[in-house]
Amino acid sequence: MAKSKNPHLAAWQEAARERIRLICDRRYHGNQNRFADALGVSHTLVSLVLRAVQPPTRNLIARLGSIEGINPRWAETGEGEAFVPDTSGTLPVSGVLLPGPPTEYAAMMAGERFAVATAFMRPSCYFWRLHAGHPATTVEPWRLLAGDLVLLEASRAVVEIPGGLNRKWCVLDGTCIGQTEPVYGAVTSDEKRRMMFTNGRTWLRLLDDHHTNFAALDKPPSPKQDNPSKSPIRRRVRIQEQLERRATEMETDPWFTMPAFAMSQVLAVQLMMIRF
Repeated sequence: MAKSKNPHLAAWQEAARERIRLICDRRYHGNQNRFADALGVSHTLVSLVLRAVQPPTRNLIARLGSIEGINPRWAETGEGEAFVPDTSGTLPVSGVLLPGPPTEYAAMMAGERFAVATAFMRPSCYFWRLHAGHPATTVEPWRLLAGDLVLLEASRAVVEIPGGLNRKWCVLDGTCIGQTEPVYGAVTSDEKRRMMFTNGRTWLRLLDDHHTNFAALDKPPSPKQDNPSKSPIRRRVRIQEQLERRATEMETDPWFTMPAFAMSQVLAVQLMMIRF
């Protein structure tokens, strides 16, 4: 007695055959030889499957999903779109500031993409779209508007460039100011070149043992020459005077009372802003 065919398996095979046929027709314009080459199988096998002489297998469907530009989920189940959108020349857009690189937080993306120059086509870059009511839009000197796109770079190699943070906008870990969400703001320096971050309401000082806490000088000073005529006693007196001045500064200078942040808490730096 002939073995009865599993109706569920038969339905899956027929639906899978139609998906194979669709890709052959739409991507390869019915050219079975080119289609077989893309699948990595024999031309004969493709012909047998399309003519319903032989059923498609799970392995063949997996090969279908591995073709560049084909949605593997659609290939396996028929759900979603058959073709993955071409994302070349674009970066993902997020409606929120990410706590790390966009590749690690893809689920937080808005599903939107925006065109960008080739120089910025890096997996560590993403666009952040400001929403109405975001605190950054209320800081008058920044002149930011709801809908602006901010291009951010989350690569540590870029974020931690020595002295490269001064006069830039960046994203900090929100725990620096007691928030759970990342915070956007600007880095500036005071008259003593000490770098500080502000989100328009709170100020933080950069304090990091592994990175310079000072902005670079526009013109580096000339190297000082040791004066052999100065005695060790005078040098000790001078050092003591410097320590006393620093102790006085720590009592009167508001910079020392600010909460601090470290370079490790900088999540991203701004590369540019786009307004429509």
